[in-house]
Amino acid sequence: MRDRARGMRSKMTLAEKQVWMALAQDRCDGLRFRRQEVLDQYIADFYCPSLNLVLEIDGLSHSTEEAQKYDRERSESLLEARGLRVIRLRNEFVRGATYAQIRQAIRKAIATLPPL
Repeated sequence: MRDRARGMRSKMTLAEKQVWMALAQDRCDGLRFRRQEVLDQYIADFYCPSLNLVLEIDGLSHSTEEAQKYDRERSESLLEARGLRVIRLRNEFVRGATYAQIRQAIRKAIATLPPL
C-alpha cells in the first residue's frame, strides 16, 4: 500500500496538485496535511492528523449515483469507524478556483463538521 501511495504522490491529478499547492502556500491556518496517506486499506487524497480529517478530491468518476453510494459506504465503514471525518471537494470547483478560494472552501467545510 505504501508503495502505491508513493506512486500516487508522483502522479497526482491536476486538481490534487492545485489543492496541495493551496495547502502548502500558507498551511491553511497552520494545519498540516499529508498527501496520499495510507489509512488501513484506504489511501486518502489528503489527511490532517490534528483534526482526524480526510480531504477527498472527487473527479468525474465520483459523479454517478453508484459511485457516490460507494463513497458514502466507504467513508462510513473505513474512515468514520476509525474516528476520521471526511470532507469532499469537487474537481470542477478546484480546477476553477484560486488557492485562496480552495483554502476558504476547506475552512468552511471544517467549520461545519461536528466536534471531535
